[in-house]
Amino acid sequence: MKQRKYVEQYERMERWFKIYEKINDGILVSPSVTFESVITSEIYRDYVFFFFQNCYHLKDWIIYDFNNKAVTKKVESFVNDNFCMSLCADLCNSIKHLSLKKSRSKRNPEFTAIPDYTEVKEGKKSFIYIQWFVKANGEYIDAFQIATECMKKWAEFINAL
Repeated sequence: MKQRKYVEQYERMERWFKIYEKINDGILVSPSVTFESVITSEIYRDYVFFFFQNCYHLKDWIIYDFNNKAVTKKVESFVNDNFCMSLCADLCNSIKHLSLKKSRSKRNPEFTAIPDYTEVKEGKKSFIYIQWFVKANGEYIDAFQIATECMKKWAEFINAL
């Protein structure tokens, strides 16, 4: 049986999650950035954004891969009915369009970093560790917890397809 094309996007999402996990653990490893490089908060932010964009866009890959109205409805309901996924959708769309016109989560989420950075030592190298949060209607939610929950929900959804 031929493998579905959405699997490519799922695997891409998994790779970005692993990078985000290393950022969250204070260990940034990237093919384009070394510990000798100056690592700025913008790079961390970009990597976090990349995860959420790839996570949300898996929805479109599934829809176009199946090309079936029932699957489309199921995927859209999945995103709307799961808090972490609706936050992911809003975050992704606000990154893509600069501002959010229509919110799925009804929480107006935005990314924010903790104001104090923690210096983490890696052998003789050091870099800035930044923890990202999602501010949603005044509440701060750990962005990595949202990412972890999204990964879990996608795995459950795909196993049920």
